[in-house]
Formats: sequence, C-alpha cells, structure tokens
Amino acid sequence: MARRKRPQTPAPASPGARSRRRWFGISIVIVIAAVAAGAALWMRPARSVHSASPVKANVLLITLDTTRADRIGSYGYAAGSTPHLDRLAAGGVRFDHALSPAPLTLPAHASLMTGRQPYAHGVRNNGYFTLSADVPTLAEAFAAAGYETAAFVSAFVLDRQFGLAQGFSHYDDTLDRAAGADSSLELERRGDRTVAAAARWWSTRASAPPFFVWVHLFDAHDPYAPPSPFREQFAGRPYDGEIAFSDALIGSLLEHAGYRKSPTLVVVAGDHGESLGEHGESTHGLFVYDSALRVPLIMAGAGITAPAVVAAPVRLIDVAPTIANLFGLDALAGAEGRSLQPLMTGNAPGDEAPPIYAETYFPQFFMGWAPLRSLQEGRWKFIDAPEPELYDLSVDGEERTNVIAREPTRAQSLKRGLTSMLSAHANTMTRTPMSDEARQRLAALGYVSAGTAPQPGADTRGPDPKHMVPLFERLLEGNRALVRDDAGAAARIAREIIAKDPGNAFARLLHGRAALAQDRNREAIAAFKAYLELVPQSADAHHWTALAALRLGDRQRALAEEEA
Repeated sequence: MARRKRPQTPAPASPGARSRRRWFGISIVIVIAAVAAGAALWMRPARSVHSASPVKANVLLITLDTTRADRIGSYGYAAGSTPHLDRLAAGGVRFDHALSPAPLTLPAHASLMTGRQPYAHGVRNNGYFTLSADVPTLAEAFAAAGYETAAFVSAFVLDRQFGLAQGFSHYDDTLDRAAGADSSLELERRGDRTVAAAARWWSTRASAPPFFVWVHLFDAHDPYAPPSPFREQFAGRPYDGEIAFSDALIGSLLEHAGYRKSPTLVVVAGDHGESLGEHGESTHGLFVYDSALRVPLIMAGAGITAPAVVAAPVRLIDVAPTIANLFGLDALAGAEGRSLQPLMTGNAPGDEAPPIYAETYFPQFFMGWAPLRSLQEGRWKFIDAPEPELYDLSVDGEERTNVIAREPTRAQSLKRGLTSMLSAHANTMTRTPMSDEARQRLAALGYVSAGTAPQPGADTRGPDPKHMVPLFERLLEGNRALVRDDAGAAARIAREIIAKDPGNAFARLLHGRAALAQDRNREAIAAFKAYLELVPQSADAHHWTALAALRLGDRQRALAEEEA
C-alpha cells in the first residue's frame, strides 16, 4: 500500500540578510529521465533488531557540506582549528573512514536520510530530482515515535521541493538574497544565520516532547570566503577558514540545543569531500576518488557508551540505520545501510564488511561524458570508466597508481559485482516540476545544467572524465567569467572548448548565454540551436532563443520558440 504523502510544511516567516553568492561552477539545465530504484544485491539490508536499551533523548544531526575529514584536527590535521569537533570526537565515536555514495549535496543527503544508495532512492544529481514521498526517511521515523522534528538548511539545493522535508514538522529553507544581477533570488545563507534560525526555534518550543533536529551548514562550499576573524586567521587558506567557522557554529549549536543539560545524541557528518586539486579537480562532482568522498563522521552524547575510534570503512547510508537502532525505532523500509552499533561497541561480528558503492553522473548529465561508478571491497577499489581503474588502498590511499594491468581478474570480479548491483534496479525516478523561479535559483547557484537526458545504467559511453579535466576546469573559468559579467571572456572560453569538444552541451549553453549578455543575438541564436540539437527538451534554451529573436525584431520566431 502506498504511504500517505507528506503534508506541505509551512515556510518560515522572515528571510535572512543579504549574503554572498556561491557558485559551484556550472550554469546549465538538468534534464534527465528515469533512474534506478529498489534494493541492492550486494548491500546488506538494515537490521531490524533494536538496541538492547533504546535511547530516550534528543537528536541533533549536523551536516557539513563539502568537508574533507582530513581537514579536521581529530582526524590528524594540525593546521586547522576545530576544537568543538575534536571534543565531540574525544568523548564519542569517530569513524576514521566514512564514505559518501556521491560527491554531490542532494544525492548524498538523500542517502544519509534514507539509508539507501542513489540508485535505490533515485536522486542522482543536484536539481531536477526529488526524493519520492514513498521513500521512508529518518525524520519520518522520529515523527512517528512522537518526536518534534525540525530542519534548518543553508542552500537552495536542499529546498523542500526536492523532497527532504518529509517527516519534518518545521523545515526552514529561508535563504539570503544574492548580490548583483541575481539580487531578487534567495540562494543560500551563511551558517551563523542558519544557527540563529535554529536557536529561535529552540527558544520558543516547549520542554517536551524530545526533538530530532537537522542543521545543514554550507560554508565550506566553493567559493571559500570565511568571515572575520577566520579570514585573517587563515589568510591564504580560506577552505580551512570556512571549516574553522563551521566548527565555531557547532559550538553555538550545542549550546542552543542544551547538549550539556539534556540527554542529546549529536551526529556530525560531511555530505561529501572536496578535491582541492587532487587528480586535477579543484572542487567536486567529476570523480569518485576518496578526496571527494571521504567525510568526517562523529557521534557523541546520549547512546554512546564509551569513546572509540572505528577504523573500518563505513558508509553514509549506515547513519540512519544506526540512529534508528540506538533509539529503538523500526528499521527504515528499503534501507541498504546497517547499524554501526556493533562496530561502536567493539562487538562487531566476524562477517565481511559490505562493499562500498559510489557514483557520479555529473559528467554525463552536464557534459555528455562518461558517468563513473566505484565499488570497494576491503583493500581494493574498482572504478568503472571507459578506461577502468583499480587501486590497492592498503598502499595507495591517494589512488595514484592504477594496478588494473597487474590484477585483471580482481578487476573483472569487481566489475561483475558492480554490474549485477546496478542491473538489479528498475529505472524509476520522480522528476521535480520546476518553476521559472526555481530554475533561476538553481542557475544562480551553478546547478542548472546543460545536461542531456541519459538513462543511468551500466554503460560508460562518452569521453573518460580523467582525460577531460583541463577542459572541465576551463569551463569553470568560463562560467566564473560570466558570473562576474565578463561575457567576452566567457564567450572566448566557450568557443575554445567547443573546438575541442563539440558535443559538450555545457560549453554550447555557456556560448549562448555569453553571446546573449553581449547583445550578439544572431550568435546567441546559433549557439542555442546547437545546444538544442544536444538537449532538444530544454525549455530554457527556447526561451533564451526567443529573447534573442525579439531583440532582432523577429516576433514570429520569438513566439514560436516560446511555444516550442
């Protein structure tokens, strides 16, 4: 029987103050079809057993966007400043090798909240995907158990329309206004304003019932611009400054949540990492190397019986089953993760750890390049690509030496397992109906894609992303040029990329947008025509073509494009 759809949660009252924009680097339109859903073959289902002594306490879940584990003090980084995280780790459980299933915000959070892999919950990229109301979430489990549930997010990519609001009685996705040309759009908010919103909620609630609160901090996302005094303290190292700022906010959150006064389980998790130049990638999304997948994961407070460090690899999909297990909640239906409580208490059974899956369809949806999927078993990690890769993580944690030529049999075995895992799922997905304003907001954050409409599957057609890194970084430069109103530079870069990669939809769209900004309307129409040959279902490209035609006085063409 289908579950009752969630009611719409009311929007918070007042918007925040103006803040800076963040640009992930791509200004393109995500258009996709169906994706995989269901239960994985290899992944062990969530165990239905409850904790021997279920916890009765509050829960504070903090997610840190774009945060590498190896930039946290308790993970061995001496050059940063993360005292609050370090204290939580010292008194709780630190998972030394936690891995995200996707280097993208929305898919990773969907996995965190459901215990499902992206191919099972169907959210394969940022924007234009939504988590189905029929997929159970951790928030729904706590709401059913009588908890008061609230969420406070810091970026439009986690707006309620993308499905993560289900189960929350209060979902605060009010954001700050952008600056400049996008000043009418609410895009994100700095973490201190998100924390202030959570503090207001705590200050007005009654002492009972217990709460389940999720707070999302977006500050470590590109571009890195920490506020004072972190800007000065980490001059030349702004990414570290953003993480230090986030750590200070965690200290404030703990105080507002009454962490030291009332029994509270605190869970801090990164959604994905940041490449920071490793493998040639400056940010994230293009690859499934650990630099963009390994995240901090710390649990402290109620339900944690003794401090511990878990060295075994764990998955973000294990977080929801673990919390449910600790609190005696029913296991989430369809969850593929499993409770980490045995690892936390040193009572883990001797059976093998489950394989660790990750994917990125970002290269395919955005540029028409090959998608990447990986499967890790023990020390071995296989990456399915046009030129497949195999790494021995026991001696090559940075994934620098591809040993597939020396270990072809092992690679073939992992490839078969990966193919079996993916082929077991039907291509089903719920696509988000997008308003014009929503499209503009995603575009301003860099998440509107020039994407094609591929079917996620086992194919690896298209250029191998590892051979396209210079073009990708150049595309990011072109997008940043357009953002800062240097349309001439953006157009030059777009033409340069098109000459090398004519099937690149992102470059075609960048060319059209840049030409339109320069009032080079015939050039813009030609660019959008080339783009529409790659992405014929793009309503935005038809709209922009209509605008260019109208500027040229061709009202008939403009009307035809708007109706296309």
